[in-house]
Amino acid sequence: THPNAPKDVLVKLAHQFPTEFFKNPAFDWLLLENPDLLFEMKQGVLKHILSLRDCPKSFLQWAARNGSDSEKLVVVRRLDVEDELLEIIVAGKPCKAATIAIARNLSSTLEQLEAICGQDDSADRLLAAHPNANSNLLAKLSESRDDIVRKNVLAHKNTSQLTLQQMSDGHIRIHRLI
Repeated sequence: THPNAPKDVLVKLAHQFPTEFFKNPAFDWLLLENPDLLFEMKQGVLKHILSLRDCPKSFLQWAARNGSDSEKLVVVRRLDVEDELLEIIVAGKPCKAATIAIARNLSSTLEQLEAICGQDDSADRLLAAHPNANSNLLAKLSESRDDIVRKNVLAHKNTSQLTLQQMSDGHIRIHRLI
C-alpha cells in the first residue's frame, strides 16, 4: 500500500494482494503509464478488482464488453450489478455469463428466459425465482434434479397447482410457504 513502492514490486505483489494494489495511490499512475497493465497481469488480479464493491464503473463496463468469459462471470455475480451491465453482456457473444445475465435481469422477456431454461443449474435457480417466469416455464423447471431449483419453483407465486401437485406426488409432502 506504500505509494512510493517501486513499480516492479507493486506489479509482482499484485496477484497476492489485489485489494491493496487497487487501493494504492500509485495505481492510477501505473494505469496512466500503461493502460493495458491489468490485462497483462495474471487474470486473478483483474477478477478480484471487478469483485470489489468500489470497483470503478468503467472497469465493469470494459469487462462486460471485452472481458473474458470468467471476467464477465465476476460482473454478473456481483450483488449490486446494474441492468445496463447485464444487457451489455447479453448483447455480446453467447457464454455462461450471458445466460446468467438473462436470468438476473428483471427486464428479461419470457422468450429470453425460456431460451436459456435447462442450460445451466445456476441460471435455472435464478429463473425459478424470476418474477417474469410463467407457469409453463416453472413446470419445466420443476423437473430439475437441482433441489434449489425445485425449492424456488415451489415458492414461486406463478407455479400452478398442477405443478405443485406433481412435484409432491410420491415424495414427502412439501408445502409452499406463504
